[in-house]
Amino acid sequence: MKIFAQIPFLRLIIPFIAGILIGVYAGFEADFLWIILLVLSLLLAFLNFKTKLFSRRRTTFWFGCFLNIILIIFGFQLTVYITGINAPNHFSKYPDSQNIQVVRIYKQPIEKQKIYKFFGIVEEQKYKGQWIKTTGNIMLSIPKDTASAAIDYGDYLILKAPLEEVKGPKNPGDFNYKKYMSYQSVYHQAYLRNGTWAKIDKKGGYRVILSACQLQKKLLAIFKTYIEGKRELAVISALILGDTDGIDNDLLHAYAGCGAIHVLSVSGLHVGLIFVALNWLLFFMDRKQWQRVLRAVIIIMVLFFYAILTGLSPAVMRSAVMLSLIICGNTFQKSRNNLNTLAVSAFALLVYDPFLIMNVGFLLSYFAMAGILIFHPRLYALYEFDNRIMDHIWSASCAAITAELLTFPLAMFFFHQFPVYFLLSNVIVIFLATVIMFAGIGLLVFSYFTTFSIYLGKATAFVVYLLNLSVIKTTELPYSNWKGISINWWETVLIYLSIIFICTFIFYRNRLLLMIGLVCLTLVFSNQLFENYATRNQRIITSAKAWSWFWRVGNLFRSDSFPKFAA
Repeated sequence: MKIFAQIPFLRLIIPFIAGILIGVYAGFEADFLWIILLVLSLLLAFLNFKTKLFSRRRTTFWFGCFLNIILIIFGFQLTVYITGINAPNHFSKYPDSQNIQVVRIYKQPIEKQKIYKFFGIVEEQKYKGQWIKTTGNIMLSIPKDTASAAIDYGDYLILKAPLEEVKGPKNPGDFNYKKYMSYQSVYHQAYLRNGTWAKIDKKGGYRVILSACQLQKKLLAIFKTYIEGKRELAVISALILGDTDGIDNDLLHAYAGCGAIHVLSVSGLHVGLIFVALNWLLFFMDRKQWQRVLRAVIIIMVLFFYAILTGLSPAVMRSAVMLSLIICGNTFQKSRNNLNTLAVSAFALLVYDPFLIMNVGFLLSYFAMAGILIFHPRLYALYEFDNRIMDHIWSASCAAITAELLTFPLAMFFFHQFPVYFLLSNVIVIFLATVIMFAGIGLLVFSYFTTFSIYLGKATAFVVYLLNLSVIKTTELPYSNWKGISINWWETVLIYLSIIFICTFIFYRNRLLLMIGLVCLTLVFSNQLFENYATRNQRIITSAKAWSWFWRVGNLFRSDSFPKFAA
């Protein structure tokens, strides 16, 4: 197929993702599959390099079958291996322990209204009077006080409290928090009251992450010094440093309602802006090959350090890996296909953590980027503007439309809503977010110049205020958000198929593709109508039963229903 010729890595990532999904939903421990994987890999390598079996065109089919089976098994086994509960020394394997554990914090604390949330690894546990080495992630909730506020990444805690499993949903339609936490290999939790924990004078973790956490605290302190306004401080901290703890629920819902929630989490937009700024600052390192290599190394190191600084969100990792591959290609003057680069970055991240495929942010980031890479050039070419400002506005509008084209089915499936004015809000938000990004970085760089920083902080806070105001006013517009949308997974697949077939028809004018796309949409609408009819009919039946029940109860109090006694 032409698409596989243009994006060859797509052939590899599809069976690999299939193996991951099988491992997520039907995984089981099977060490013999590693042996089968090794034997098949060696056999494939031997037949491909030492013989001419796969050199003929008719035998390439069998080569593809071999390779797909290997990738499916690899994805399956990697997922099962990464699953923490399967580890032989997982702390839950010792049910008769004395509830005394040594835990290392492996993430920055999350601040809530009344508690701090910590994610830790149980490295030791007391069992039958002896300390044993264990593993396994756990979520800790500790009330806010001076002691809990001092806990940071890499700290060790000793606990003496019962650990319980993360609870599942109480009702069938509720959000499955237990399954969500299992995708992060967290299966147990504990609420620690005063006296049930203590901090140990010991430090662990990676030095790079520890340095990034300490730097983030210093940068947040600079923002707190020069940025006035609680909401303004919360938004700029989230936009530049990835710290979302200070954002209130009303503002969060406003950003989600207008389709601009991606701004509050550091994403590819932010990493891309840093890349553009670094590329511009290091423009002089382009004369010799060793200078170009050094510039590439510097930019890649800064991008990955910024990704660590902001919490390694899936969107940031996608952007950092993809930009690194593009930088390497440009440095060594290698031809590239951006969609193939996108597939390579996805494959690399899924090898690092297979459960990213279950992360909504990961999916939205890659679908949005794919939409921009595929459709943006074609849509942008429809109109030409001589005015530079109008051209930038048109380009931003095309980016918003093409990103939304491949993300709105996922948004409806996961969040049950659709922002009607996403185009208006995103154009304004992207422009203001770019200004805030550069102004905020300038504030951090020139923070030692107090007088200049005071005025720059006030100007930056005003722009953040305009950003929040535009988002709030957009959500207040009539019919700004369609809520209550309910589609299942196969309806989501059908919507994506209809998008693919209809867009392919627009590109290649094949009427058969248009018919297939319309059939997919018809199936979705038909199922929605059937479900609405069934729901309405059920309500009518339920109402009729309720009225029947009330009528029967009422009959008990009728005068002629009481027993009559002889005078």
